[in-house]
Amino acid sequence: MPDNTRILGLSIEESAVRAVELMRKDDRIVVLAADTWANTLPPPGETMSDERVGAFKEPLDAFLKVNQVKARLVSVALDTSGLFITTIPLPETSTREDIHRQIAWELQQFFPDLAPADFVHDAYRLAVDHTHGIAEFLCVAARRQYTRTVQSILVDRGFRLELVDADHFGAEHALRAGYPESAQKVVLLAGIKKGRVDLSVLRNGTLAAYDFVTPESTEDLASELRRQQEQVAGLESVMTYGPALDDDALVGLRRSLIVPVEAIDPFRSHEVSAPARLSPGLQLPAHWYCAAVGVALRNE
Repeated sequence: MPDNTRILGLSIEESAVRAVELMRKDDRIVVLAADTWANTLPPPGETMSDERVGAFKEPLDAFLKVNQVKARLVSVALDTSGLFITTIPLPETSTREDIHRQIAWELQQFFPDLAPADFVHDAYRLAVDHTHGIAEFLCVAARRQYTRTVQSILVDRGFRLELVDADHFGAEHALRAGYPESAQKVVLLAGIKKGRVDLSVLRNGTLAAYDFVTPESTEDLASELRRQQEQVAGLESVMTYGPALDDDALVGLRRSLIVPVEAIDPFRSHEVSAPARLSPGLQLPAHWYCAAVGVALRNE
């Protein structure tokens, strides 16, 4: 983004909202504000009542006022638990229209009572098998009513919505931006939520595979990561983040795995302003802000 441009990164999780305001200054990124609060919006697919939407607006307005947020651009990360995410094999020569047609078909199979037009969607190319001419695509879809509601709230406050992404893929970008050495490594990124863990394999900074699991305990999670450790060729480290990641879980994972396990600090490569450093929001675990920081930096 151009010098002195400010942008708000907003991660709307199942039960919390994380917000950061960033600014480009010369050749660096400055963190101007950060905070977190409860999310009152219903899950995607449920009715958006005026009461719950109003309760969502109040802490957002307080954050904007207290921190004197001047950003007019905003990027939003949505919780993967409320999205439709799948991988599909297609001929490697598939056009964008071919891919979108296939996504529409997939949506009709999973949501027969809804029209494909009720979703906004996109696809990312993963692995390619040139021998058989097949490429694997990661498809992500969000309910249009939900994204429209969020966009309307933000537009009413003078923002221009730059992009919407899944929170896990926002965290991927925070990893690349904050840990440039990961561009020469094989890394497993684990987004740890209550009842769900998103897993990405990054090879030399490029997304190679994605999956999610639903462990019922910390022991189940450790077992799954040990399985990943055995199956991912050349794995060098596990990078973690998420609302269900605490010190005990991190210590347990480190004891269970051979490769290094680290909680991501999305601010490590950026300058944090004095007001932000002293704010209550930054007394919370830094890795909670991975998606908000990453989705904001997607405009870089």
